[in-house]
Amino acid sequence: MIERGLWDDSVVGPPSEWPDCLKSAVDIMLPSHAQIVMFWGDQYAALYNDAYAPTIGLRHPRALGRPAKENWGELWDDLKPLLDRVLHGGETVSARDRQFYIERHGHPETVYFDISYSPKTKPVASAGCSASSARRQKECVRSKRSRRARNVCGRYFPSPPQVSARPTFRAG
Repeated sequence: MIERGLWDDSVVGPPSEWPDCLKSAVDIMLPSHAQIVMFWGDQYAALYNDAYAPTIGLRHPRALGRPAKENWGELWDDLKPLLDRVLHGGETVSARDRQFYIERHGHPETVYFDISYSPKTKPVASAGCSASSARRQKECVRSKRSRRARNVCGRYFPSPPQVSARPTFRAG
């Protein structure tokens, strides 16, 4: 998608004008089968590979090269502080089964991702990069919740006592 993208509306400009560290990061990201998104610069322009596109649903391809706030508005209050910690604090921010509220298919949904946002390591004037390898966790979390619910219910509603299959006779 990036190779054939229309960059006139992009905040990052055409790939021919990108700094070498961004070109290198994109070259690593594009062929990956993992779902990867990078947020570049102080507007957090979204660059992502084809594997990531289903993760944002109907926002693809509109989100490519655009500021994250435009396409992740409903979760921006949650996402921006994470990205700020990376860009302004130089931290790597990661989490397993991180909950996000998103409207990617025309309706709201709660999704869970393993995320890792890391700063770029090579200095470039007024630019920053964070990347996340997003892995969908919906089924995994449902399974964990189901097991947790069974465990909790088992404590409050113990199963009935076992009944022996053999009849007991009393001499009388």
